[in-house]
Amino acid sequence: MFPNRNDIFHDWSPKGNACEPVRGPILSGWSGRVLLLFWLMVFPLVSQADWPEERPIRIGVNAAALKQHPEVLPEWQRYLSDRLKRPVVFVHRDTYRQMIDVIKQREVDFAWLSTFPYAYMAHRGRVKLLVIPVPRGKSSSYSAYLLVPASDTQTRSIEDLRGRVFAFTDPYSLTGYQVARFWLRHLSEPDPKRYFRKTFFTHSHRNTMTAVAAGLADGGMVDSYAWEMAVHSEPQLAGEIRIVTRSVDYGFPPVVAVSGASAKDAAALRDTLLAMDKNDAGRRLLQGVGLSGFEIGDSRRYRNLAAILESADQP
Repeated sequence: MFPNRNDIFHDWSPKGNACEPVRGPILSGWSGRVLLLFWLMVFPLVSQADWPEERPIRIGVNAAALKQHPEVLPEWQRYLSDRLKRPVVFVHRDTYRQMIDVIKQREVDFAWLSTFPYAYMAHRGRVKLLVIPVPRGKSSSYSAYLLVPASDTQTRSIEDLRGRVFAFTDPYSLTGYQVARFWLRHLSEPDPKRYFRKTFFTHSHRNTMTAVAAGLADGGMVDSYAWEMAVHSEPQLAGEIRIVTRSVDYGFPPVVAVSGASAKDAAALRDTLLAMDKNDAGRRLLQGVGLSGFEIGDSRRYRNLAAILESADQP
């Protein structure tokens, strides 16, 4: 359990240092995963050749903004390397739990984290808030959506899905699991396995949408950013799903500095990300993942997670 404290989140200052796996059509992104793995193995070696004596800046990638768009990683890597005049290596992990472990072992210097892993790691003093992405046309916040197939016109809340099949994203996803679990606690049933007839994890918001659209799940939880990206790029998929309700807004998955990261590197990365919307190359990369830019991190955006953190299992 977590104490209810308002000072558990810290901004970065440059002055200071279950469940069954989903198979079949849901995992339609294997080609993307192969491409991602290829670039993570090959492209860092190519980029580092330009700065042979510099230690690479290692950035963990676990937030949906880049995780669900592996094809853009090489361009982001090249852009950051060119702007920072340093080799940049992206470190990818499939699950949030694995990325938490990477940070604990300090295998990365920075990370683009999903909101719940950020809140947990900030509470432990392992990361500091650097910048927050701003979704296209919106503030730097997002929410959880409860989804059902479009053919389901009766469901009005998660209470109507008791005893049904439910798809979650990841055990450490705020919008894809923790919010639903928090709702169930208010219904006096903290265990999703007892509330639903069957549950499973899809390990990406898009996979959850696909599961619901295909009728493999009667309901599912995703974040509003992933939904907006689907509406923009896959309108047919979005058309097969209906939004039942949404949660309150939470701070968007941020970019953080891992404890012990160089203050100089942190300031350089922060300034580079904040300036992306000021040049054509940066704007193009931002638009490709549905963002309009980055803004200085404000930890107050994440304080409404306190109640969820108190009731969450420790990763």
